[in-house]
Amino acid sequence: MKKVYASRNLTRCDMVRAMLAEAGIPSMLKNELVWWTPGAHAVGPLGFSWPEVWVNESDWETASEVLEDLDFDE
Repeated sequence: MKKVYASRNLTRCDMVRAMLAEAGIPSMLKNELVWWTPGAHAVGPLGFSWPEVWVNESDWETASEVLEDLDFDE
């Protein structure tokens, strides 16, 4: 598995997963609950706790191409 996307916004990760599913690329979400850790946002957005979208290594290049035009501002 290889990370293809991360965001402090869980909704954006869900949108990315939907886009990948439309392209026939299976994905999984990691850190879905970690970003809710008490105090995680008190010191600012902690990158290590952001939700992440992961795909199989064999799908990573195709997934990156699918998401290339994605223009989310953090």
